[in-house]
Amino acid sequence: MFKRFTLFILLAFGICSQVLATDKMYGVISGGYTESEFDLTKADTASYKFAVGYQFHRQWYLELGYQQLADEDLASVLPTTLEEVDSFEPGLQGDALFAAFLGKAGNNMGELFYRVGILKADMKGQSLIPQGSCEVGEGSDFALGTGENYTLCRYDDSNVAAVLGIGFDFYVGARSMVRFEVEHIRGENDLAINAAYLGVRYNF
Repeated sequence: MFKRFTLFILLAFGICSQVLATDKMYGVISGGYTESEFDLTKADTASYKFAVGYQFHRQWYLELGYQQLADEDLASVLPTTLEEVDSFEPGLQGDALFAAFLGKAGNNMGELFYRVGILKADMKGQSLIPQGSCEVGEGSDFALGTGENYTLCRYDDSNVAAVLGIGFDFYVGARSMVRFEVEHIRGENDLAINAAYLGVRYNF
């Protein structure tokens, strides 16, 4: 995914090479925290995102970028007792490419903005259910030593999702800004993510 993001950004810069001279491009690097849910699995993890933006109207930006959605290790050992089933923690990993429009309003402190966009999320993970059919991915049946039967579902799936967010870019220099934003992502297969980020924006 990261290689695709790098190629994506290089192409964006190449296509916008003439735009760069208009002094309306910027880049953003942010770190934060996400609460992610996909299928039956939940994960609360650190996150990061990169983006490039272009101001095509005095009140509108277009941003293209990459973000990590979840980064939990996948479980490698199956439970063997009911106690282990109760404490079993399936893993969840995910990242996405996104495109978003930002409507903004400025003042002497910075720019307030709201985000409306779409992203392609690649989610990889597991879920544990009583023996049956997995709603997402493929399942492997197994039995506990006490006779109970379960299914471990494994998936590696691409999903389309919508994103809504709000944030503020604070002026800290002639070309640099500090960004704080929160966003909500909702997509296929019960994908639901709440995220908060703190980052740096640099205007080219």
